[in-house]
Amino acid sequence: GAGADPFIVDDDGVTTLMSAASQGHTAICRMLVERGVKVNQVAQSGGTAVMFAAGGGHHETTAFLIESGADVNVVVQATPGYIERVARLIAEGKEEVEAHKDGVTALSVAAQGGHLTAVQLLVQAGAEVDVLDDEDVTPLLAAVKGGFENVTMYLLEHGANPNDVFIDDKLKPHNLLMDAVVNLNVSLALLLVEKGANITYADEDGVTVITQAAYQGLTSFVRALLEKGADPTLTNVEGINALIAAASEGHQEIVELLLATQLIDIDAKDKDGTNALMAAAVRGHKEVIAQLILKGANVDAQNVDGHTALMFAYNGKNQVETLLDKYSDYLRDVNDNSTKLIRDALETHVEVVHLLIRSGANVAIQDNEGHIASDFDYKSPAELELAQEAVAPSLSEETEL
Repeated sequence: GAGADPFIVDDDGVTTLMSAASQGHTAICRMLVERGVKVNQVAQSGGTAVMFAAGGGHHETTAFLIESGADVNVVVQATPGYIERVARLIAEGKEEVEAHKDGVTALSVAAQGGHLTAVQLLVQAGAEVDVLDDEDVTPLLAAVKGGFENVTMYLLEHGANPNDVFIDDKLKPHNLLMDAVVNLNVSLALLLVEKGANITYADEDGVTVITQAAYQGLTSFVRALLEKGADPTLTNVEGINALIAAASEGHQEIVELLLATQLIDIDAKDKDGTNALMAAAVRGHKEVIAQLILKGANVDAQNVDGHTALMFAYNGKNQVETLLDKYSDYLRDVNDNSTKLIRDALETHVEVVHLLIRSGANVAIQDNEGHIASDFDYKSPAELELAQEAVAPSLSEETEL
């Protein structure tokens, strides 16, 4: 009404301008500013009108307040009385009341809400992009936590620290670059690297960014990492390097990229003695196996148990045939997609065995228990029964002795 007081504040120090801004009522905000309501007045919560507007994603109102002189870098610092009041309400079970956090700015709340236009307006107005709140969360991390990729990308392009560490709700730290790789987000990963993300990062298990990317099959990103000087020879705590990881998943182009660096030992083994050829053999990755053999991989290398790539190949074939046998009653229809997939897999494993033998794999090498490669081949239940019967007499004779 005509007699309404534009300067009135509520018990929390919220002004009429803050209330209007929180709802995106730009015309009312304009009228209040024209009548002399202070743009940068601070509520007991520490919030200002531009924070209320930006946090609600009201970009027109945000723009107006910035034009009217809003300080975009005010940092929230609530009064002791306000903090006590919020704590009491939460203790009383007031569900609509959220825990208070100091240290946030208008950019923090805009990023947390995923409000890209408001974020852009604030950054263009000089908002500090790497400001830390009281929980050490930057606007970038707030955007990442909310899953707002467009805000994340914008902040990175405008100076946000690509090496910020994100702490999840279970207090587990996350490296932004590693998370981008795990989530197959190549565009974000490339931007992080371009902006200076640490490409040598390794997680708590020693997995490096390039090893994870090789495992995930991110060819273009592996290429970018190699161009930036990433070391493909580094291993995790299990001794697995990028080549073994790529070979195990059948990523032929990545294997080629890694070998082309001439930095990595083609026969390098993990702590169990498994190398790239063995890792590819057990999974039936025929093209990778052919590629490794062509580049000089040792077909007769053995792991700590004495197993060779040929033994791994027979074992892989065994697993597929066992699966076919176990579910034979359900896989009679040759046109069924599941049946076709399993039979195609079996055919590939057979070809892998033949490829290794043609490439000179020694079929007579024994493992630590005296087994040769063909001992790992599939045997039908009937064949297994005959084998057990053949062994039984000799066992009884040994017992008598």
